[in-house]
Amino acid sequence: MQLIVASAALYVSTSGKTIAQPSPTTILLAVVVLISVLMIVLEHSAARAGKHITSTEDLRRDLLLKAIWDAIHTHIRLYREINGANPAESQYPLKAWPKFGEPWREAHASLFAESVAFERTRELMRSAWVDLGWPTTQEVFRVSASTTMTSLLTALEDIDYFLRSKVKVLGT
Repeated sequence: MQLIVASAALYVSTSGKTIAQPSPTTILLAVVVLISVLMIVLEHSAARAGKHITSTEDLRRDLLLKAIWDAIHTHIRLYREINGANPAESQYPLKAWPKFGEPWREAHASLFAESVAFERTRELMRSAWVDLGWPTTQEVFRVSASTTMTSLLTALEDIDYFLRSKVKVLGT
């Protein structure tokens, strides 16, 4: 609990104003770590009481996939918002920012920040897929700088459908 309070203190000044906004991926990773720690505590407590938790691995898997699913939905929402406000600038969302030395606009900064967060989520997904023995052949693992906004959103929606087929509690 002290770690959570200390982490929160990094983001809030004494006046209560936010001094740094954590990215959705940072929040996702913090939640995954917190859940992992809670699961270890639960396992340890159960072992000391002489009980055995049979579905711990399934619970861990489902919690991780739920966190990934939540991140995917955040990416879909943010990319749609950016695209709605700036369709011309967001045609290629993974490389829509100016070259070095050229001026940046708000749309460029938003796309850059979201592409970094998306890449973190994609690496977390790749690691989870490998651990679960799932092939990394979905389109979301193949998107690149030349991918259009429409193709990226389709790839993200495909992952949403795939995760719903694997974890029945998603979306509820």
